[in-house]
Amino acid sequence: MSFTAPNATKVNTIFYACKDKMYQSKEEFYCNIQLRLEIIRIVFGNKVPIFKIRIHEVKPGEVSKYWGWFDNRDNEYCMIYASKHASNMCFPYGPEAEERDGRGRQVNLVVEEIEQVQ
Repeated sequence: MSFTAPNATKVNTIFYACKDKMYQSKEEFYCNIQLRLEIIRIVFGNKVPIFKIRIHEVKPGEVSKYWGWFDNRDNEYCMIYASKHASNMCFPYGPEAEERDGRGRQVNLVVEEIEQVQ
């Protein structure tokens, strides 16, 4: 099966997220990455800072720990996590099974902070 890259003008690359720190390394990472700001506000209210971020797929020479899913049906990125292991947990039979069925593909993503919105 071949994959055709999504039309960049139609795919939303702006998301909202919170920040957290790794338990041992204290390295910051984005979490609770959502397409809609309202989702984060419903869950966290005004208790945590919220950041507007932009994502794009890793290009040659780039390295990123973030992994997500490009959904072919909805033509959008979703289920974005700060590790491939966390991303894989979204798929009981692994992302490869979903890819074989043409539902989408697992993608390595770069996350860039645009601004703090709250």
